[in-house]
Amino acid sequence: MILAAECDVANEVICVPENVSELFEFPTLFTIGGFEVTRTEILMFLAAFVVVALLYFGLRQQRLVPTKFGATIEGVVGFVRDGVGRDVIGPESTKYLPYLLAMFLFVLVGNLFEVTPLINFPITSRMAIPAFLSLVTYWIFVILGFSLLGYALDEILNPRLRER
Repeated sequence: MILAAECDVANEVICVPENVSELFEFPTLFTIGGFEVTRTEILMFLAAFVVVALLYFGLRQQRLVPTKFGATIEGVVGFVRDGVGRDVIGPESTKYLPYLLAMFLFVLVGNLFEVTPLINFPITSRMAIPAFLSLVTYWIFVILGFSLLGYALDEILNPRLRER
């Protein structure tokens, strides 16, 4: 229970919980082999499944005249390829398109869960998920930067290799 037991909605703007730690606890829905499964984890898997299904059913049959759904998915792919990839990264961005598209659609679907009836919970509202996605993107950026500049990651991490 997140809201306080007794909340006077007419006089109080925000109902304050009795215990602030209730805002940071994730209620366990069920347990599988000792692992607690929360609503956030289920919605993350659902968002990943929705992204895979959208891309599979939208792009599986290339037609000369695409269906409305296929044209919509091709429009999203074109937006990520041109508007995000080519305009920000440059002409060599096509090799990063699968990662950019997966990240874009996962965040989009996860945020659309907020306005989805019976869900009403954006998965990116938990701080750990955007932080993890940004750290993965940052490390990909750093490692690719080192490889494009010609530095070997072993030389940077192990200075004794430079002495040889």
